[in-house]
Amino acid sequence: MASDFPLGGACASSRISVAEVARLGPPRTAAERLGVNFPDRLAGAVRSRQYEFIAGRAAAQAALHVAGFGGHALLTASAHRAPQWPGGFVGSIAHSHGQAWAVAAPRQHFDGLGIDLEHCLGQVPAEELAPALMRAEEIASARRSPLGFGVHVTLVFSAKESLYKCLNPLFGKEFGFHDLVAETLETAAGTLGLRLEAPLAPRVEAGRHFEVEYRIERGAVWTAVGLRNG
Repeated sequence: MASDFPLGGACASSRISVAEVARLGPPRTAAERLGVNFPDRLAGAVRSRQYEFIAGRAAAQAALHVAGFGGHALLTASAHRAPQWPGGFVGSIAHSHGQAWAVAAPRQHFDGLGIDLEHCLGQVPAEELAPALMRAEEIASARRSPLGFGVHVTLVFSAKESLYKCLNPLFGKEFGFHDLVAETLETAAGTLGLRLEAPLAPRVEAGRHFEVEYRIERGAVWTAVGLRNG
């Protein structure tokens, strides 16, 4: 994946596999070795979910250090289970199919960041999921996409997830898949434009356009978007 992804290299990025974490021992042992807080709410989760959580937090700590954070971040979860980033920094975490990915940056550069990672859908599941994720005109565009229908639907889903993760913690307002409309796809640049249909704040009004960056790698779609400071 290109070194300037995501967001032109303006934020630090880190990836770690769940398998790497699992090799460190049982979940609590792995968390201790990596310096990751293991919340009580995870005690009853399946082991794969526990390792995913640990991998995501470990990747986030690594990204924070690259971004310039010098302390130890517990990254405890908020009431909505979103990670709480240390003062002066912002970030996002994603994990899927054995991979964890995190980005972080100083708040002087970004007010919010959102990333997502999804395994590419095949034709049949994409056909089944598309109406819940996309409007009719978006589905029509997906059928003409040079990426193929399944990959395009996966990209739209992932891009909308990334933008939600970027904006929702900032403004505390819920919005759904149909409140975002996929517009321009630029395959050479690796960007997908999303139009926001629901106003969130004076700074983020209905009609606001966001460029979500994407990469497709080994059967997975990686997306990222940032709300720059100011």
